[in-house]
Amino acid sequence: MNLQKPLTHHLTKMKKLSFLLTILFSVVYGIAYCFGYVDTNPDSIIAMAIPAAVAGEYMQPYVSQFDINKQAFWPVLYQKYGKQGIEFVGMCEAMGWTSDISVELIQHFEDDWIWDNFSVEAQAGGGLTATLTISASSIDAQGNFYPGVKDIIEFPNKDAQGNYIQAYVTAIGANTIDVKAGRSTWLIPATTAGETLFIATNVNGEGTGQPAPKVTTFNKYTNTVADIKQTVGWTGAEALNDFWFDEYDGKTINGAVGLASMQLDFRMAKTTQGMILSGQKYQNLTDGGKLVTGTEGLFPALNRAAIPFGYTTWGLSSYDVIEKALSKVYAGTTTGMLLARDLDITNENVIADWLKHTNVDYVRTTNNKMLFGENDNSEDLAVAIGFDYIKKAKRDFGFMRFSAMTDPKTYGTDGFDYTRIGIGFPLKANNMDAKTKAKIPAMRTIYKKKDGFSGTREMFWTGSSNAAKYGNTNDIDTRELNCRTKVGFEVFGVNQFAHFFPN
Repeated sequence: MNLQKPLTHHLTKMKKLSFLLTILFSVVYGIAYCFGYVDTNPDSIIAMAIPAAVAGEYMQPYVSQFDINKQAFWPVLYQKYGKQGIEFVGMCEAMGWTSDISVELIQHFEDDWIWDNFSVEAQAGGGLTATLTISASSIDAQGNFYPGVKDIIEFPNKDAQGNYIQAYVTAIGANTIDVKAGRSTWLIPATTAGETLFIATNVNGEGTGQPAPKVTTFNKYTNTVADIKQTVGWTGAEALNDFWFDEYDGKTINGAVGLASMQLDFRMAKTTQGMILSGQKYQNLTDGGKLVTGTEGLFPALNRAAIPFGYTTWGLSSYDVIEKALSKVYAGTTTGMLLARDLDITNENVIADWLKHTNVDYVRTTNNKMLFGENDNSEDLAVAIGFDYIKKAKRDFGFMRFSAMTDPKTYGTDGFDYTRIGIGFPLKANNMDAKTKAKIPAMRTIYKKKDGFSGTREMFWTGSSNAAKYGNTNDIDTRELNCRTKVGFEVFGVNQFAHFFPN
């Protein structure tokens, strides 16, 4: 019996089987390696699947473990924080309260009271004549004060018939006036330190000369322009990547380039708003050896000269107090009310019943026509601004939520009371400047501009990524988009504004 043939035959069959197994293993290895299941590189971040294969069928829970299935991302970047508190800038633009200048200083003149009252120091009184000392607060830097010879001044004291006692100014001194009671039955009343008297009229004898002249002072409002800047950037590699989403804030974006550009616009608006709200005319700051100026924003202007209204409890009677203060400075007949969230909510509860006494539609229509006219886009502007109105104490009040004060990353930060403040400002048909025919708003943002060069939004590129399109300023594979603005703020007649704040 020949044993060699069967052995050779068996060896040949084993070699063929071994060869087939080697080929099969290589194929399986290649497939597994492509799918990331096998890795012989210990430094690789691709994980090995153990076991490499199992009994079963392909199904979503199993395949999803390896993120192979393409996911259906919504192609819009969701704005989970909305507009993030830049509404005040938008309101100023919608109201047309923007302008431009070609100088560094923002200035205008405002007249002062043409007729004035005055304060006096304490004096005993009791006689037909007296010498009153004028308080320092009623005397200007040159030693002038308002009452003069022949003026009739009035005291807050009454005679038996209920007439206020009056006295005639017979002479003036450096800081005094001599007065004589206007009737023989009157005696000059005693005064207290800081008591305020006023001039009712004057009286002259026939054939006598004129009284001494009087003048009105003028106040010069001066503010400065601030330089604000922001930059966004990306690397050359990132500029070539796509995002899962391609839309943001209603606009199409193209990866990092488009998204960064939109974020730059937002940061510039936010920086501008911060400057025109709480910026200051800085006095001791420098940047690279250059003086930093800044601009006085709305809040510092209010603290400087507006009507202060500190409240402990906000109620319907608050409007009576506000009207009494505003009417003293002749602040028109309509007042805009920017109320921060907490005060706005309280106010809604306060005026809920009073709205029954207000013809809201009539008040809204009347004021919107006054503010925006009756042109083609007036209704759109009125809707965009969105004032709600009531009438109280013969005054129209137009309400808006001061949303910028709610932003938790700036004015709404815990520990500040901005969410409880409010601003009252004149809402009236804009006065027309006789010389330039320009309308004068209650307040405005101002940008520098000259000979076609505008400082409103100056954009420029730096870096060298995508140099064929943007040029290059260095040899670094990055790209920066830069923006700078020269902006200022101007308030007209801030004494007609009201500042509401919690006590």
